[in-house]
Amino acid sequence: MFKSLVNSLSDDEFKEIVSKSYTINDVAKALGFQNAPGAKSREKIKNRIKELNISLKDINSKPIEYKRVSEYFTSKDVGLVGEKYFEFLCAKFNIVCFKPNGDNLAYDYLIESPSKKMLKIQIKTVEFLKNNRIYLRNKHGNYDRSSGSKEYNENDYDYLCIYSIEKDIMLLLNTKKSSITISTERSKNNQKDKVMYFEDYLFENIISSL
Repeated sequence: MFKSLVNSLSDDEFKEIVSKSYTINDVAKALGFQNAPGAKSREKIKNRIKELNISLKDINSKPIEYKRVSEYFTSKDVGLVGEKYFEFLCAKFNIVCFKPNGDNLAYDYLIESPSKKMLKIQIKTVEFLKNNRIYLRNKHGNYDRSSGSKEYNENDYDYLCIYSIEKDIMLLLNTKKSSITISTERSKNNQKDKVMYFEDYLFENIISSL
């Protein structure tokens, strides 16, 4: 006798599937449905769950799956995410900022700091951390129409802002290093020679002192 997909598994097997599922669609997929189940199949799944006195996992506890922005956009668009977040923070902390026209400068913004200094700001956007760290190759492209990438010099910008999409945090640093490592967690020996730490460079903590 033909059995529907809903009744194709034993009670224990069905319970196991439900225990790992957040929605009816999750259950249907695990049962072998190629597409979302229709109204009758959904009702069958609900009835079997009720008969076995079990329940789906709490949908509110389902972890958010972060996908790479670059899977959908270009690297330039990824950089734009950081720039727009910087503009948001400037508005939040009442910092006047100016966006120069074109892409031929070594900095992205001019700001008027709380102490009324005009500062050149470079923005870098990082998508994912590795081992709870940002590893940044801090070089610029050929804005002067030369080939290849170059290290920044002292006059290119005043401060570097780094936005972590994964952590939704912006850091503000006074550095021109070509290679930068920033960690979310302090090492056990609190090493500071080669590794910097997020908590020391949070935008909202640094900007007020400029």
